[in-house]
Amino acid sequence: MPNRAHNRAKSDQSRDRKGAVAEQRRDCEGSVFAVMRPFFGNRFLTGAALIGNRFRRAGADRRDNVTTNSHVNMNRCSASWSKRMPSRKTPFLIVALLFAAPLRADYVMTATIGGATRIGIHPGESISIDLTLVSDAGDVHNSLITRVFFTEAGLTYDGYAWNAPYSNAPPGDDSTPDNAALPQVLDPNTLISPQAPGLVDLELSNVLFSGVFGSGRFVTLNFTVPPDLQFIGSIFVGAVPDTVADGFDEIATEPGALLQLVIVPSCPDIDRDGTVGLSDLSVQLGNFGTTSGASFFDGDVTGDGGVDIDDLSILLGEFGTACP
Repeated sequence: MPNRAHNRAKSDQSRDRKGAVAEQRRDCEGSVFAVMRPFFGNRFLTGAALIGNRFRRAGADRRDNVTTNSHVNMNRCSASWSKRMPSRKTPFLIVALLFAAPLRADYVMTATIGGATRIGIHPGESISIDLTLVSDAGDVHNSLITRVFFTEAGLTYDGYAWNAPYSNAPPGDDSTPDNAALPQVLDPNTLISPQAPGLVDLELSNVLFSGVFGSGRFVTLNFTVPPDLQFIGSIFVGAVPDTVADGFDEIATEPGALLQLVIVPSCPDIDRDGTVGLSDLSVQLGNFGTTSGASFFDGDVTGDGGVDIDDLSILLGEFGTACP
């Protein structure tokens, strides 16, 4: 009987030790992924699966808690790993990792319209904005998340179309707002950025489950300037990359030049008195010959930043017209 009790006690102790080791291993694995999240963006991507979801949308508190817990667990993990990995192998491991992960060339992400970074548009007109990625070393990727911001609200977001091999439907496409929720007028509530509340922005997100994308136009966004838009002036549009990755390999990506949308009224009533008349012509002639930096109120009725024969021709064609 005593021997049986002794054996049972030893068995219980062994089972407890195995359970503790298994629990520590799970903690280690969890802390590894928690620590890796900030480095690999909001999603983990492997060649065949999309793991996890948008931790940013779960709230900053949740992410802070995960990070805090990971620091606690990592202290235990480091001791456990050191037992399994002799210290003399560490230099060889570091060298191997350096050679296995070569430096990546930067992508540059830019928003343009027909290749131009400035365009004049009138209320009621529609535009298509192309987002492009260009690498100086032939980089490829299979997932991306990017924000597109606008310095003013009011444009109607009509829809978007991804360029192949990206798809325009879930599970690959996970943009916000998605095509099913469009059209809608862009305002600070379209997608509230946690980094800058009140920012007018939208999010584009996609993942390839097969194949890769290199350089070029990866998505086109369609917008309409509402006919009753009262804003006159420039709306700047910028694409800010969040994560561009090839599997677990995140590729450094820089934002390119801003796109400038110059909203100009259809009627060239420069002084806004309700009629295209001599006072408007006087302002325009006073700035005639300006090649850059001119606004609608300086006589630039085409939105190209200059005051030239094109602007004068439009004004004279509407001379005497009553404007709404």
